[in-house]
Amino acid sequence: MKKMPSRRTIYFAYSEPISFSGQSAASEMLIDGLAARGWNCVRIAIYPLDRAVPNPVLRYARFITLMVKTWMSLIKLTFGPAKILHLNLGQSLASFLRVSFPFLWLKLVRRDLKVITSLHGSVFMEWRREALVAKVFLWYLRKSNAVTVLGERQRGKLIEMGIEPKRLYVVPNTCDLVVEDESNAKSKLLKQSKVKLLHLSLLIESKGYPEFLEALELLSRNSKLPCEVEAVLCGPMSFTAYCRRFTNEVTKEQWIEKKITSIGGRKGSKVSVKWIRGAQGKKKSKLFQEAQIFVFPSTFPVEAQPLVLLEAMASGCALITSTVGEIPSTVDESIAILEADPTAERLAKAIENLLESPAERVRLGLGGLKRMRDKYGVSSHLDNWERVINDIL
Repeated sequence: MKKMPSRRTIYFAYSEPISFSGQSAASEMLIDGLAARGWNCVRIAIYPLDRAVPNPVLRYARFITLMVKTWMSLIKLTFGPAKILHLNLGQSLASFLRVSFPFLWLKLVRRDLKVITSLHGSVFMEWRREALVAKVFLWYLRKSNAVTVLGERQRGKLIEMGIEPKRLYVVPNTCDLVVEDESNAKSKLLKQSKVKLLHLSLLIESKGYPEFLEALELLSRNSKLPCEVEAVLCGPMSFTAYCRRFTNEVTKEQWIEKKITSIGGRKGSKVSVKWIRGAQGKKKSKLFQEAQIFVFPSTFPVEAQPLVLLEAMASGCALITSTVGEIPSTVDESIAILEADPTAERLAKAIENLLESPAERVRLGLGGLKRMRDKYGVSSHLDNWERVINDIL
C-alpha cells in the first residue's frame, strides 16, 4: 500500500448520540484508529432532535440552537489549506437539512475540499429514485468524492439509483472488543449445567427485545429443558420515530418488569432473566465473554450492520439473529441462525435447539470467531479506510 501523507487533517461530522448510536460509535472508533496511525482527526458534532424533551417549544428551540452551532463548525472549513471532510450521513430529510446549508456553501466555495460520505443505515434501500427524499439524498452522494457502505447489497442499490460505481466503497464495520481465544470460547460454549443468553441493544421495540422476553416466557413453561437458562436483557430506554408499541418510559418499563416477573416466577421454571440498564467498557465486555448465546432478532427499519453482532462474534457467542439490513452479508447460516420472521415462537425453538446441542453452539460460535478474525478485525478496517482516503487524494 502507498505510504500515506503524514498528519493530514480529517474533519469528522457525525451525529452526537443521545444515549448510544452504532453510527456514532463507528465514527468514534474510526477517529481513534486513524489518530493512532498519525492522522490529525477533528470532531464536528451534529446534534439530533431529542424527542425525550417533553416541551415541544424547548425541544425545537434547543435543536435549532445546536444546529446553528454545527453549521458554524462546518463553515470554518472554508478557511485554511485543503481539507478532508468525513460526513456520517443520516437518512431522513431532517438529517439532510441539519447539514444542507454548510454543505452547499462548502461545495460552492471550496472545490478542493474532499468529501467522504458514509452510510450506516439502510432506509434508502426502500426508496424510489423519484421520491423527494431520494433526490436530496442522491444530491449529497453525487457531491461526494467517495461514498462508503457496509455491504454489497447497499452498493448494488446505489448503483441502481444512479451513483457511479467508482465512487462507491464497501467498508464493513469493526468492533473494539478483544477477539476471544479459540480454546476459551470453546470451553465456554460447551458448558451445559447453566446456559447464559444475552440480548444487548438500545431498548427500541424493533431491535427485538419484546420477542426475546416473550421467547423466554415460552421457554419458562417447558419443564423438560435440558438445562437451566440464565438470560440478560441489557439496554437503556430509547425511542425513535419508528416506535409504535411503546411511546413512553413508564409503559415500557412496566411491560418489561411484568415479563421478567412472569418468566422467573413460574413454578418449576428453569429460566431466569435480569435487566441491566446499559453497559459500556469492561462491564459490556464481561457480558459478552460470559454469554454462550447472543439473541438479536432485529427488524429495525434502519438496521445495517449492527456493531453488537460483531462484538458477539469477537466473544465467541453462538448467534440467533434476523435477515434485516446487511446482517445476511455479515453472517450467514454457516455461522448463525437467521430468522426472516423472528417471532417469539421461532426464537424459542431456535434457543431450545441450541440448549440441546452444545456441539452446535461450538460450531456457530467458533465459526463466527474465525470470520471476525479474518474479515472484521480493526487492522483490516483501518487499512480499508486508508485506501479510500488515498484514492480521493
